[in-house]
Amino acid sequence: MPQNNFFVAFLLSLFFMVSLIGCTQAQVEVATAVPTAEPATTQTSTSTPEPTATATLTLTPTIPATETAVPTPTIPPSPTPSLQNLSDSNSQLITVMRTDFAISSQSDPNVYDLAVSPDDRYLAVASNQGLLIYDLATLELITAVNEDGSVKKSVAWSPDGKHLAVGSGPRVWIWNFATMSTEFEFSGHEVEMYHVTWSVDRPLVFSVANNGSFGSWDIELGEPTTPVEEVGMRAIEFSPNGDYVAFSQWYQLSAVNMLNGDQTVFSEEHSDLIAAISWYPGSSFFVSGSYDGTLRIWDLDQQDSMRVLEGHSSDVLDVAWSPNGIYIASGSADLTTLIWSAETGEVVYRLRGHTDGIRSLDWFHDGSRLVTGSLDGTIRIWDIP
Repeated sequence: MPQNNFFVAFLLSLFFMVSLIGCTQAQVEVATAVPTAEPATTQTSTSTPEPTATATLTLTPTIPATETAVPTPTIPPSPTPSLQNLSDSNSQLITVMRTDFAISSQSDPNVYDLAVSPDDRYLAVASNQGLLIYDLATLELITAVNEDGSVKKSVAWSPDGKHLAVGSGPRVWIWNFATMSTEFEFSGHEVEMYHVTWSVDRPLVFSVANNGSFGSWDIELGEPTTPVEEVGMRAIEFSPNGDYVAFSQWYQLSAVNMLNGDQTVFSEEHSDLIAAISWYPGSSFFVSGSYDGTLRIWDLDQQDSMRVLEGHSSDVLDVAWSPNGIYIASGSADLTTLIWSAETGEVVYRLRGHTDGIRSLDWFHDGSRLVTGSLDGTIRIWDIP
């Protein structure tokens, strides 16, 4: 566990940084149209029940009146699903895409991270083959870039879809999608990147390296906003409305109110490293996934863990709450992706097919399809009804 003075210093520096920048930039409207992909293969996923809780989680987010409210899902309580119900589900594998043809390499292909563009037209992939970008309508590779020869471990689209933040070795690339070129390259971390993410409503990128160091970068000024510092960080994500940021310091989770600087340090902990965080669309809840094999749903109002989701037999490597708020997806080293009901905490689909750990997940923005990326070098697109 990191020392408390590092923890407090980080919170204060983050709040001070946001106070200086202000909240004057308009948020970018995200398109929701989903292109129709030509199926390459069709296969019904194998699913098994994994009931973990019968209590209903009431999702009642508080959303500012100036934003478009995300409807609170109303899923009626249902009996524990049977093997037959899950086996006959309509969840289908749409296609499998390999990455080993992208760039000549001596090593086996690995997919470390992926991200669907805000307009659902493109897929960006971070891999040991470089930065790969696919057209989701044609499923064709548009470009493959690896100028510095470094392994790409993380990738994230800017909210307006014009830029990509890429973790390239120990550096952070800001890649201009229109010009297909690197606009900025930031240095400061000493080891490979683990995660990059964007502020929702400010031109800022945040980076986390494998040693727990944290950096923040202004892409308008092309310079860091705070010095890179080892604070034991592992995962960091902004809420969809930008009002909160949740982050982990090894086993501990915290959240900061970006409007007033108030902090919440959650008393309960995972028993191993927290690998990923994802927010409910309404910003009152978020989910964490850990190497202890569990997911936890956290309530900001109650400042507590609302539910523990148990179903994986190994490390949880990534989590993604669906944009419609209905499902939570989790990828694991146990070679499965589980789709959970956010209301009941039950597993509704179990997706199989990858032959190595599932390192990354992302949803199409209408919640109809899920993309999974694995260390086996493949990308799979699933239809989730």
